[in-house]
Amino acid sequence: VIEIPKGEVSFGNIIDFLEGKVPGLDISGDEITLRGTSGISGSSSPLFLVDGLPLIEQNPSDWGNNSNDEFTEQTINSVQKVKSIPIGDIEKVEILKNPQNLAIFGVDGANGVIAIYTRRGKEDRKENVKEVLEQKIVGYSAYREFYSPKYMPENIRKRSSDFRITLFWEPELILKNGNANLSFYTSDQKGNYIITVEGISETGKIRFGSAKFNVE
Repeated sequence: VIEIPKGEVSFGNIIDFLEGKVPGLDISGDEITLRGTSGISGSSSPLFLVDGLPLIEQNPSDWGNNSNDEFTEQTINSVQKVKSIPIGDIEKVEILKNPQNLAIFGVDGANGVIAIYTRRGKEDRKENVKEVLEQKIVGYSAYREFYSPKYMPENIRKRSSDFRITLFWEPELILKNGNANLSFYTSDQKGNYIITVEGISETGKIRFGSAKFNVE
């Protein structure tokens, strides 16, 4: 693992910083190789990761169909992206070339792995875990909302048929003194309905409950 000192300004980019500091790492312009790793279909470029995410996504089944020129172009694109990262934003670089450490990357890591960790991505990974690359994926999907009608005396007779499958959905329900009151309208579909409640307690325990009711 190569630590990058804070305030490093002697080098223009991380590639120049690494040159001559890592045994087996050969740098020639935008061509980078790791001695001791096995090339695939003419490619000798290592896999570049930034905070656990690959710079280039490629389907391994397509590797045999790519020419050496295409591999070279992908390598140059990766190196250029790495060079574009301000060296002051990089905290450390980890070089992986041991076959045991590369096994989890499959064919993508056959030529070795150069993992770059930025200072901004520090909070998204576990510390003091050697040769383990992890990325915390932050949820981005908002909860789904379901239509729930409000029938009033003035519109109850004018409404169209109601055959909703989901009668009511409340994603944010906070109990007060262990209780909560909810009300909703059923649909025009007669039969048995199921109520499902899921949640988590203040102590972190997961709770689950269910009940049934009948509409005639």
